[in-house]
Amino acid sequence: MGLLERTGVLDRYKVSPTQGTSGLLTGQPALSPFAQQAARNIGGVLGIDMRTPEEKILAATAGIDRTTSAGQLEAIEARLQFETDPDKRNTLGQQAVQLRRQMASDARTVKLEAEKTQGKANLVTALTDAGATDVATLVNNGAYTPAVGSQHLSMINRAKKLDGTNLDQQRELVRLAGYKDNEVFSNFMTGKDTKPLSAAGLTLLLNQAKVDSTKQDTLKTLGEMKQTPKVQAVTEMVEAGFLTGGQIGPALMSGDTVKNITSQQFRDRDGNIVGTAFVNGVPNSISYSTGEFLPITEENPVTPIGDGKAKTVSSAARRAFNNVIDESNNFIDSDQEEKYLKLDPQSKVNFNTSVIELAERRARSNDTTVEAEMLGAFNDLMNADEFNFDDPFYWVNESTFKVPVDLSKFVTTSAAPAPSAPAATNGEPVVPWGTPPNKG
Repeated sequence: MGLLERTGVLDRYKVSPTQGTSGLLTGQPALSPFAQQAARNIGGVLGIDMRTPEEKILAATAGIDRTTSAGQLEAIEARLQFETDPDKRNTLGQQAVQLRRQMASDARTVKLEAEKTQGKANLVTALTDAGATDVATLVNNGAYTPAVGSQHLSMINRAKKLDGTNLDQQRELVRLAGYKDNEVFSNFMTGKDTKPLSAAGLTLLLNQAKVDSTKQDTLKTLGEMKQTPKVQAVTEMVEAGFLTGGQIGPALMSGDTVKNITSQQFRDRDGNIVGTAFVNGVPNSISYSTGEFLPITEENPVTPIGDGKAKTVSSAARRAFNNVIDESNNFIDSDQEEKYLKLDPQSKVNFNTSVIELAERRARSNDTTVEAEMLGAFNDLMNADEFNFDDPFYWVNESTFKVPVDLSKFVTTSAAPAPSAPAATNGEPVVPWGTPPNKG
């Protein structure tokens, strides 16, 4: 019995002992609604909380966001302050325990994911600092797992610790890495007059072999699939260097129709080589660094490199280029090797393609061979304004290279007239390589 009832203040407001406020038989004395309100008012004046437990629970849990685990736990704890039913209290207590366990598990998951993200970021930085910019990019975009990236970083670090005068040690490391038969190391592993490589030189070849082996594995997998138009298009993009492991799946699953893929024929307004293709009948450029398709518009124009015709790099040209950057041949000095090693992936595509293109043009112009012109093309473009390497702290920043607007100025002593403005008119793309293919 409450204080107000004991004092008799509310006796005049009680209903029949056998009747509730609704007129139903209850067997217990009850207060009329008026009496209940009067009790609250008087209790408030006397400083006594006359609300029922249910009313207290409703007030305590009002405004709590129950869509989160933390909000659900807060609501349970608030209810437990006023719940008087033992069974309900027991159930609420069990729910609270389960929620606390789930919240602790979720917190551990969040912490682990944050550590993974930070670990991946640290690995990408370490690979970049070690000169493995291509591998760092592949780890960053998911083409390589962190475990694969860590294994490669470990191999590079071992290469740096080797005796730079011991050829046998270096060859053993290449075998250990699984690159004994890789084309990148063909001269180094079998050449009779081969000399030991510097740490930077060995790192350069290890990075190239890693990327090349992954590409060959990807092409092998695609080759074993049913050769649908989509698989053939993705294979072309992998061969051209647009797509890497982490981008293959989404490309195969997309509903886009990709046709007329080209590579190394166009540059964007920033001086980067891009690919081109018709995506669902609309001309697009393709980024070498991300594999992203962007519609060719006035805001995203492309211009032809040279004559804009399809280019196929001959095996002789590719071999001549690889011979130049192979330190064991002593064609380039250590400074040049370091600058080349630090090129970011897009810049490396820009530089490699431009060097080979320039060597081939000079060979035609001078009636010589591409092998005879490759080293000169490499040196001239590395010394060109388009090659940027200003920071003296080599292992900190990357080198960059933009495709020259006009390569012909490097073929002869006099520069040819600059090409016309980027291809776009009235907001509509001009497609220099032909007309859109028929859909279907």
